Amino acid sequence: MILFIFLDVGLSLTNLRHLALTLLKHKAHMEKLLTIAEVAARLSLTPQTIYKKIKEGTLPAVRVGSQWRVPEDKITSWLDSQKNLLTNEDSYQSHKITTVLAVDDDPIMHSLVTDLLQPLGINVLSANNVTSAVEIAKKHGKEIDVVILDVIMPDENGFTAFYEMRKNGLKAPVIFSTAFADSDEFKKIRETEEVSVVHKPFKKGELLEALAETISPDR
Repeated sequence: MILFIFLDVGLSLTNLRHLALTLLKHKAHMEKLLTIAEVAARLSLTPQTIYKKIKEGTLPAVRVGSQWRVPEDKITSWLDSQKNLLTNEDSYQSHKITTVLAVDDDPIMHSLVTDLLQPLGINVLSANNVTSAVEIAKKHGKEIDVVILDVIMPDENGFTAFYEMRKNGLKAPVIFSTAFADSDEFKKIRETEEVSVVHKPFKKGELLEALAETISPDR
């Protein structure tokens, strides 16, 4: 509509471009627009994931020239929506997440998971090896909603823990945490059930997404 009005009053193409850029700059001043790199840092996601979300339409964005920009207020809204999916029983028709079992021999990873989930009211059970993971699963199996499972650990690997926990009746969805997601063992597990993977070193936003996927009605 604006374009046609400007053409009617005889503006040249050069002046029209200049005016369009001025309007975009004015909008950027009124509503702060962030670059893909800035958004990735804010959401703890990779730039590739941000591009994917923009293309899917799940993260609102506008083009400024040839570059994508995301309104700052949309970032807060998106992050809040991801957190709400985990704790709001009405978000999905299945259930909310109340307890997570985190299995990893790296204390830094335990701190990351705990610091992210406990403020959301999610209880985090921790195990630093396969033996303790299996014992916790036996004791608290009915309470555990999701397992975040490292693959490489000192005593046994995460696949052993996975099979032992399933053998003992644990039905909770599993998110494997690993840098090696293309192994034959993964392919074997995926033949029988759907599991999620977060690639180490994962970011907070990636873990939130993986957790939300475990309670999706499409899963």
